[in-house]
Amino acid sequence: MSRLQNYFSSEFIASGLSTEFYHFISKITQAKSKTEEASHVTEELTNLNSKMGLPDVSSSKMKDYIIRLIHCYMLGYKVNFGIIYAIMATQSGETEMDRRVGYLACTLFLKRNHALGIMLINTLQRDLKSQNFLDRCAALNTICYLEHEEMLDNILDLVIQSMDFPKQAVRKKAVKALYFLYKRSNMDIKRIEPTLRKALEDKDTSVVFSALSVWKMILIEHATEFKDLLPVFYAIHRQIIEKRIHKSFLYHGVLAPWAQIECLQIYKIYHDLNIGSPQDFYNTIVDCLHSVEKKVDAAFAIVLECVKLLSSMDPILLGSLSDNNPFDVLVSYLHANNNNLRYLGVLGMSYVDESFWKEDWLNGALLASIIRTSFEDDTILAQAIENLDAIINSDILRIIGPAILEALNKNHDCKSSNTMIGYWLINRIRDYKTDTWDEWSVQTMMTALAEMRKNLEDEYVEAQCNELKEVLTQETSGNALRKASVETSFELLKKTNSDQFSPFFIQFMFWTLGENGYIHSDIDIMKQLQKWIQIIQDDYLQIYGLQAIKQCMIRSKTWLSGFEKLLKDHRRSSVPEKQEIAKELLVIIKDANFERELQENDSILYTPSFKMSNNPNQPKGIGRFMDNLASREKNPVII
Repeated sequence: MSRLQNYFSSEFIASGLSTEFYHFISKITQAKSKTEEASHVTEELTNLNSKMGLPDVSSSKMKDYIIRLIHCYMLGYKVNFGIIYAIMATQSGETEMDRRVGYLACTLFLKRNHALGIMLINTLQRDLKSQNFLDRCAALNTICYLEHEEMLDNILDLVIQSMDFPKQAVRKKAVKALYFLYKRSNMDIKRIEPTLRKALEDKDTSVVFSALSVWKMILIEHATEFKDLLPVFYAIHRQIIEKRIHKSFLYHGVLAPWAQIECLQIYKIYHDLNIGSPQDFYNTIVDCLHSVEKKVDAAFAIVLECVKLLSSMDPILLGSLSDNNPFDVLVSYLHANNNNLRYLGVLGMSYVDESFWKEDWLNGALLASIIRTSFEDDTILAQAIENLDAIINSDILRIIGPAILEALNKNHDCKSSNTMIGYWLINRIRDYKTDTWDEWSVQTMMTALAEMRKNLEDEYVEAQCNELKEVLTQETSGNALRKASVETSFELLKKTNSDQFSPFFIQFMFWTLGENGYIHSDIDIMKQLQKWIQIIQDDYLQIYGLQAIKQCMIRSKTWLSGFEKLLKDHRRSSVPEKQEIAKELLVIIKDANFERELQENDSILYTPSFKMSNNPNQPKGIGRFMDNLASREKNPVII
């Protein structure tokens, strides 16, 4: 029953194809492997080879067979035996549809200068003389795809004559066919120039628009020979801008957007060769820009083309032609909430000379804001970074640094975007630091490495940390850089309670706190180090942390309560280095010269998870037992 329903579905009935064709397509689509597919196709090709060679095969049957051959060909299988039948279908098909299917198969099956291609030329000549516009269209379409050395001399004149056919569909296709004949031969452009010029003045607008694309391709190589056509293109474009064409060319509120883009691209060809008046060039583009400024969809492509063309003009000349900044049109796109519009603004901005950039463009603030709000779109980020690189310097980097760091902080889960921005920021800090490192460079570099979490490659993080270590080690005048690194490390460890940083960055922070912790407070630093030794699970990072604590203890002559238990745990480690450092620290804390520093909890990580009940009878203050316990904690008995 379900199969019967499929046969009588509206799509199947409308196709006019046989049930055998439906069975073949069903088997192919349901194949579970390439081997199964190959088996079905091979079986089908064998059946078609035997059936197509039978006498008295009807035209409709042959059409069905050829369509099946086309499907096999599209799946990548050889159908050489079917070429002759496709050619025969173009010659003897009973209906226009039968002949068009034959032509379609020929365009697919016949390679360049195929031996059987010459058999198709007589059929093309016949159909190019036909008064049936469908036959002419099929023949002209085929000419655009077939390449044969005998074709030009035999059908060129007939294609030119098709430009006088009453139906505009035929004239449009004739324009395209002429261009393809020209490109695939050594024919002189002068042979088809009058016909193509005539197409630009055709009474039907669609033929004119078809000729625009052909002329654009010709002008790429021959623009200097056709300087006189520039006013013609201006006139055609003016018709569109001034709405003097039929409303059937309206697309989402924009008249003939593709034709307008063709015109703009033609102007670019002439402009690059310094052909034409800059004033006419400017006026036409600005008028076009204003005509689509508040429209949507295809209008965006026109806006971008206009911006690119205006940007290609000399900035001084452009400034003299305009009283206002012609690139103000980009402002609304740059501030749009839609990512597509924002990308159009950022991309358009990349073409504009910096002399036309607004203040918030030049100082990087707008681009930094775009990066912060477009983190889910790698395309916008890449273009925004490219724009920033055009203006970046040390001052701009310091202005946008906080916004970039905020973006990294809020979007660490977007790995690709986070990595792209992180690499860029860190590399620019290194490129645009002053002659020597300063506090801002050190703090921003470390914060960026922290915000990148584990998204960067370990080798890259290690290289940056080694460079920072070298900078801090070589600081001889004062301790500003060491102070910046210690304070940044301390704040990062203090506010973070999970193992989210790169191991190499954690190792660097342990090193800088161990070496320079006296600048801040050894006791406070030891609290954070002790916390992080319990957070991280890597044995060797824990060793680095214990070594840093050892340095702080030796300087401060102090050790933290709860540390002894931690050391005893590490002393039982299977890692010899960890055992050794734990034993050394246990010896140190037994030294009478070292004072024990009490903490609220023996374990720095431990935080009571329970809450006092709302019992109204609970004690209002600390009882005597708790007072005594607190007193003992303040005055411990050393045994």
